Amino acid sequence: MITAIIMISGFAKRMGQNKLLMKYNNKFLIEYTLNIISECNFKQKMKKDIIVIRCGGHIGLALFKIPKNLDFYTVVVDDREEFANIDRFENVDEIYAGDIDKIVENTKINDNTYVIIATRGYEGDLRNLRSVINRNANYIGMIGSRKNGLRLKRL
Repeated sequence: MITAIIMISGFAKRMGQNKLLMKYNNKFLIEYTLNIISECNFKQKMKKDIIVIRCGGHIGLALFKIPKNLDFYTVVVDDREEFANIDRFENVDEIYAGDIDKIVENTKINDNTYVIIATRGYEGDLRNLRSVINRNANYIGMIGSRKNGLRLKRL
């Protein structure tokens, strides 16, 4: 079993030694931390987990590689065909370009699904979050600025 700490990122000067270390391709990706939000345990997978990445841009492309190497079933969704395509996301299991709201409506989300939201702006992130928040996903994560994180906290 691997234990992970889910955190809000911050500045190295403020926290000094607290870091989240993730290994990928035998290299460590280092994230300095500001606040610990929660701790979670990952058990060995019994069936293939699904990860839905709601962004085909540079962040989505970088994120896609990690779960793909961990044998997740990967689904990428973006409203732009030039970003959501098989040439950009090699070996993706499913990829959709178009009206994200309609695509999400028809996407199966259950306790075996992990969702990552990283759209182009706060409004898109919020709309995507609202579309999945009550759909029984195992995990929902969102990437954005500290300012937008605080805006969401106030909702």
